[in-house]
Formats: sequence, C-alpha cells, structure tokens
Amino acid sequence: MKSRVIAAVLVLALMAGGCASKGATGRSVGGFQPSSALVARVPHFIAGEQGGAPAALAMSLSWAGFPTEPAELFQAVSPASPFGSPRLSLIAAARQRGALAGEISGLDALLRELAAGHPVVVLLNRGFSWWPDWNYAVAVGYDLPADRILLQSGKLAQKEMTMAVFDDAWVGGDRWGLLILPPDKLAAGATERMAAEAVVGLERTRNWKAAAMGYRAMLTRWPESVGAWIGLGNCLYAQRDLAGAEKTLEEATRRMPREGALFNNLARLRLERGKRGAAQRAAERAVALGGPLTETYRRTLAEIVEAKGQVPE
Repeated sequence: MKSRVIAAVLVLALMAGGCASKGATGRSVGGFQPSSALVARVPHFIAGEQGGAPAALAMSLSWAGFPTEPAELFQAVSPASPFGSPRLSLIAAARQRGALAGEISGLDALLRELAAGHPVVVLLNRGFSWWPDWNYAVAVGYDLPADRILLQSGKLAQKEMTMAVFDDAWVGGDRWGLLILPPDKLAAGATERMAAEAVVGLERTRNWKAAAMGYRAMLTRWPESVGAWIGLGNCLYAQRDLAGAEKTLEEATRRMPREGALFNNLARLRLERGKRGAAQRAAERAVALGGPLTETYRRTLAEIVEAKGQVPE
C-alpha cells in the first residue's frame, strides 16, 4: 500500500483550508479575563541586517523549543523566498523546523493566546497607509487596566504601547498574528479545523514525528476527531510503524464505528501487513457504511478479494 492512499482520505476527512481565527477587531475586548498577562522566557534578538521578520520569527521559534538565530532564517523569509508572501514564508519556515504554526486575527484572539502563555508574532505599520513602515514584532503581554500591550521587536527587548496606538499600527496588517508553538501544544482558541490545518502543515513538510504529536494533542481536546485519528495513523505509517498505525485505527473504529473512512484505511493497512481476512472484514464494513467515498471503499474491497485469491492467507 502506498502512503498516498491513506493521505488521500486524510485530506477529505480534515476539510483543511484557510482558517485564521476571526476574533474581535478594534479595541473592544469586553470583560476579558485575566486583566493582565506576561509570557515568560521569550528571548530577544537584535534585527541587524536581516530585518525584523527573521528576528521576530527567531524569538518565537526559540521560545517554542527550536533554538534559532535570525541569520539562519534570512533566506527563508526574504523577499526572494519561494513562498512569495512574507506571511506564508514565516509559516513555512516555522513548520520546516517542526513547530506548529497557525494564523490568528483580532484583539480577542491575541489576548486569549497571551493569557495562555503563548507569544504571538504581529505585523505593524508604523508609517502611513500611503507610505507604510512595516515592522514584525512579538506580542508578549498586556495590561488592560493600564491600557497597555507589551512587545518585543528586533530593536527593543520591551516596548509598551497603548491599545489605541497598537491597534492603529496593527490594523494596517489586517490585525494578523502568527502563533508558533511546540508540536504537542495547541492554540488556546483553536477550533478543530484550525488545529487540523496547522498539523497538516507539519505533515506537508514530512515532519512525521512532530505531526504525530500534533494529532495526539488534537485527540486530547477532540477525542472523536476523525481527521486526527486518520492523520495519526498516516504519520505512524510514514515512519513505518505499521503495528502502531494499525492499533491507532483499530482504536478509532471502536470509538467511531460508523465512520467508513476509518475502516477503509484499516483495511488497506491490514492488507499490507498480510492480514487478508481481517482486511476484508474491515473493507466490507466500510462499504456497508457507505457515504460519499463508497466507490473508494469498493475498490479497496475488490483489491483485497483479488489479493486473497492470488495468495493463500
């Protein structure tokens, strides 16, 4: 069996897509609690000749457990990066190093992550709309009673700004934020779909071990996430842990006995492991459950029946 067979069902199950969290914009945060927060142990790097983006990314990566110097990131996030968009370049560079990276949007989302102890890369325009002066910084804390937010940039280890001044600068960057986390830690405000996009991003860089950690974190929060179960099985399979992948999918089918995709993947895995009888039973269950992937399930069953006819079990 090819790993792409499992991956094909994975993409459908995860419904991955663009999904920045649409938090509140502007300065209205209601009765947000806690009223203040400070993220500890965020290192500071001077921007130097590399500019603000490598410095901000290095701060967040180093905090997340991936020690990195700004100079190491210059090519990855430079205008000549193969990813084109500077934002996409930052995300790709973080994922290539094994970190979980995802976008957030809005002040509520930003404060929620800071309150959870997560620093956030932000893009600020300190100039004018018609003459922008873009600067990447890392938000590391806030104090609502004092109407302040605390930042680290490639120039300053700590800089306080009023919420109004910060928002005026942040709105030019669409109130966008980048969250970079260890692979076993999810965003405080993540939906299942947001988390799936971030972990799938790790899979696309072939960081199988890190992606598996991300899927396990998802299953802690959403124990019946079909996509996370399939994704975890896929990552174990990619690492050639076929027994672990089979055990994972068996557990998934016990928890969700009406999900045909799980039985289909289990059938293919068992076929590869030479368990043709057990594979056929799983494939028959997938076909019986039906759904939009029924034809895929039927092809799996036909392949297993053919294999049984050619080689005695």
